[in-house]
Amino acid sequence: MKLVDCGISGVDGDDVVASWSDLDLGPPWTEIIETLAPNTTPRDVQKKAFSELRILEQRKNLIVAAPTNGGKSLVGTLLLLDAVRRGGRAVLLEPLRALAREKADELLNAKPALERILGIEIDVQITTGDYRLNDELMTDAPPE
Repeated sequence: MKLVDCGISGVDGDDVVASWSDLDLGPPWTEIIETLAPNTTPRDVQKKAFSELRILEQRKNLIVAAPTNGGKSLVGTLLLLDAVRRGGRAVLLEPLRALAREKADELLNAKPALERILGIEIDVQITTGDYRLNDELMTDAPPE
């Protein structure tokens, strides 16, 4: 596995890429980024992933490791949408229920705009493997 150095947390890298348009992502990605992360600029990990590695043009497995607030989620979300756009299914795994709920809510809120941009219907579902017990027993079947 190749190590891709994206700098140190809290320290800006080179500013050669200052805006999303500098990454030359092409349609529909700039519009999707503006929908999901309006008024932002690419972070170092995003610059490496989209500009240097051109991950939206390849079908390679990828592990993105970066500090909190380093830009991983947007990379993952764009890859997820690319898979759906190509007619596949995609799964976004989050380490915590709260993050899973947050990402599902973000996608549900952006769903109308994403469907318009991509020209396809998107189905967003969440499962966390648990449920609340209200007058239920642990042996009861999961709720519908």
